[in-house]
Amino acid sequence: MMYGWRYNHASFGIWGVILMVIVMALLLAGVIIVIHYLTAHSSGKHYADGDSALAILEKRYVTGEIEKTEFEEKRKTLSQ
Repeated sequence: MMYGWRYNHASFGIWGVILMVIVMALLLAGVIIVIHYLTAHSSGKHYADGDSALAILEKRYVTGEIEKTEFEEKRKTLSQ
């Protein structure tokens, strides 16, 4: 019999602690990613940073967000 060593079926020792920290970190990262995804995509308007005002106006017209008359008025204003 080895003195100082105890074998316990319910304990994983240091490996259990390491595994628990890794699992908790992965769960936390998953929650952060889901929250970021939901808040970034909740507005419904996804325009690239480099889009010009005319490109954004055209996208709004194509998606039906604005009517033809409003599109043409704003396009004239932008071209001046």
